[in-house]
Amino acid sequence: MLGSNQHISPATLKGLRRELVMVEDAKIRRITTLVEASGDPAVNQALLDPVRTRLRQIQPPRPLRLTRLLFMPFNPIIVPAKSWRSDSPAVPRTALLPIDRLVETMLGEDAAAIRAQLTGRDTEDVQAVADVGAVLWRKAAEIAGQAEGVPRWSESGLPVSVSLPILRAMAVVWRRALQLRTLLRDEEIGALKTDERAVNAILADAPMESSLGAAMLIHLVLLQLPSAARYVRLFVRTYGDSSALALLQRALKRSIDDTVADLERADAFKDPVTNAALDHAGDHVRTLTTLLAQIEADIGDSSMPPRLKLIRDSLGKACRARFSMGMTQELIAPLDAANPIADGQQAQIEATARDLRTIEAAARPLGGGRDYDGMLEAGARAVAAAAQRGALSRIGQIRLTEILCGPEAALTLYRS
Repeated sequence: MLGSNQHISPATLKGLRRELVMVEDAKIRRITTLVEASGDPAVNQALLDPVRTRLRQIQPPRPLRLTRLLFMPFNPIIVPAKSWRSDSPAVPRTALLPIDRLVETMLGEDAAAIRAQLTGRDTEDVQAVADVGAVLWRKAAEIAGQAEGVPRWSESGLPVSVSLPILRAMAVVWRRALQLRTLLRDEEIGALKTDERAVNAILADAPMESSLGAAMLIHLVLLQLPSAARYVRLFVRTYGDSSALALLQRALKRSIDDTVADLERADAFKDPVTNAALDHAGDHVRTLTTLLAQIEADIGDSSMPPRLKLIRDSLGKACRARFSMGMTQELIAPLDAANPIADGQQAQIEATARDLRTIEAAARPLGGGRDYDGMLEAGARAVAAAAQRGALSRIGQIRLTEILCGPEAALTLYRS
């Protein structure tokens, strides 16, 4: 077990990283907890960097520390330094440590007060993130907007010439971080649909503050709120300042190009779909299909349609693989093994069935309709077989049949 500030040899770290990439989500959650307890940022980076994508998908609750809260608005656009370019609408990971030191130093006594408010809180405490984040992000924006340099920037491994542009861009995002978070939360819980005014409020004046900051904001909106893409395009097209207009157009194009290029990677859907928990996979597929539709709606590049088709084909293949694995291992196998099925297990199997239907509904337009029909029929047969041998109650059979096959099939079963 990792102790506080315990030293780990490079050979041990290498072995742990290799094993971590292969383990299931539950183990990653446990290991993440141990790494957090070690209190060593170097160990945190060395061990968890290889699984950052999976961590974003499974979202284990993590202690709400000042540094984590500070950079939370940038999570979707933090990238390895080796893949970052000076005009990328992203933040290189190696820049975080020197910028964190700058902000915490300039916060002075406020840093201790913020840490006290975060004691005992974790990343699932939505209210604490919003309340304390509002204060921290506003102060960070002031610091990043006024600083004349970043001490010990050389430790980032990046040219000093990019330090202030990155800092000014991050100030733009921090100023609007609470607005963006509120928009995301409203969309997630269905409380309020994203509208043109909300998008305009976030993007307004950003181009005049920092061109890179405006590009980061656009990229964050596209990645997290693909349904708002049409409002981003409308904002860009109608922006009044002619000099800023060209800048925004480039930012939008660059954001779309980077997004499409990322989705073209051979392993683009491995962690977020194929290896993800069923409920996360379904949500991610819905987001991706919406994003692809929004990109396709405003194509100005003749090379884009065939690229999008290949992405859809690859996504569809990943969805069918995840659906098949979920149906076989998480629904049929428990039905075949249990005798009888306890109430808690029944609830879990029903949740699995709903998650499978979520994936199927989002992915069916991508193709493979017959495959889904066949796998759903296999699930229905497993339900019937479990009921026949007495492992599944009659009402349990009807409930699962309704989820997998629809209300008409459940009604027919009920009447029989």
